[in-house]
Amino acid sequence: MGQRFITYWARNYWPRELAALAVRNGFVVRERKYFWQTFENISGRQPACLKMLAPLLRALAGLGEKLPLIRKLGVSQMLVLQRADGDRGQ
Repeated sequence: MGQRFITYWARNYWPRELAALAVRNGFVVRERKYFWQTFENISGRQPACLKMLAPLLRALAGLGEKLPLIRKLGVSQMLVLQRADGDRGQ
């Protein structure tokens, strides 16, 4: 639905979807991490109120990344993968 209003330049994957994609392409998932927003105003278009709240929001995001049931709600995920055949690409 959002595509009617926004042109996406990134692809969002559900955790199981991303892991399945990696496995289908010959990888084994060794580790998974979730990351929360950093509130760094990378786009330069953040509302002014977030600038004042950024330190508090960063602290809450850091806490959220540490809580097992909450960390999966982060906005980004990272997978550590290993090729299933053990080849290191050499």
